Amino acid sequence: MSGKCLVIRLLFAAATAAGVACSGGGVDVGNPLTGTVSYKSSEKSAAVAMIVLAKRGADPGWGGEQHCIPEEGLGVCAEPIYFDTTYTDDQGAFRFDTIYPGSYILVAACNGFLALEYVEQRAFQDNEEVSLYLDEPATVQIKTYDTSDTSALHFRGVRVAGTGFIDTADENGEMILREVPEGELDLILYRSDAVSMTFHSLRAEAGGNAELYIDPAMPVSYWTPHPCGYRDPLGRPYLLETTIPALMGDNPIVHSPLHSYDVRISFSHPMDAVSTTQAIHGFSDDAATTIQSLWWEGSNVVYVSLCVSDTVGSCDTSESRFGEGVTYGVTIDTTAQTAFGVRFAHEATVRFIPNP
Repeated sequence: MSGKCLVIRLLFAAATAAGVACSGGGVDVGNPLTGTVSYKSSEKSAAVAMIVLAKRGADPGWGGEQHCIPEEGLGVCAEPIYFDTTYTDDQGAFRFDTIYPGSYILVAACNGFLALEYVEQRAFQDNEEVSLYLDEPATVQIKTYDTSDTSALHFRGVRVAGTGFIDTADENGEMILREVPEGELDLILYRSDAVSMTFHSLRAEAGGNAELYIDPAMPVSYWTPHPCGYRDPLGRPYLLETTIPALMGDNPIVHSPLHSYDVRISFSHPMDAVSTTQAIHGFSDDAATTIQSLWWEGSNVVYVSLCVSDTVGSCDTSESRFGEGVTYGVTIDTTAQTAFGVRFAHEATVRFIPNP
């Protein structure tokens, strides 16, 4: 059985769609799929919620978009494959009568709330029931590593696999999915040379923000997720927090050292002190800056005190040892690794401008 594919807008996250739904979703092999949709906070049934069924991991490609004119103005339409859709009744119940056996993803949307669930459908299965619980949408930011390699390929778009949640890259190669369901999301990123790369199971939590640092020239295993919740002990480490609010980039801040240290760095994972200590380097714009002292608090917090050499090569430890208007900082290179031996994917840098 075939028919027109459902055309769904990027504003799908707001439970709005444009287009015509498919008639049927497969062949009749006795596989009904039924379920209910309710709000996670109150377990109240969600009436007239939209349920979209898609093949799990289905990649409709990038570039098949077409312009459409929704009620709010010009938008972008996509044509995902393996699509079917339905709506819940007054009790929040829904039903797909006939679908192919296989792995599917269900996305529900109602009143600005979203839900996502995976389901496995077997051949000649009498019935499969699934419950979806609506919650606040999550945000996923896709960022590039701070690297000087300008020859690397770049990405031009991202999609949550099997769904209509997509975004295009800005001039810096960064993307943001502002409203996606919570859960373990598979992200498909589309490179400028038409190669797609998939990052599996990025954790996004309701109402939260998850980040993924990417490098199109490196395998996906080198990418670094910054999840909202539990962090994989075998995952890539990153800087979780420092006493300098501006962790990375070219936006140094005014900083007045009030302690015996200049920078306090908290890592996302327990670190191997030997390798990480050797990987920490001090720098400045116009002076021979080195590390005067470095000490650990536990296995994931390190304190760094910098030193600027004077004319005879000795540390100037006076209150005004830093130059006014000069950017100083600390770099952690890729030889830093966690207690489990997982290394930094790229250098991480903390910059600051101290008040003398």
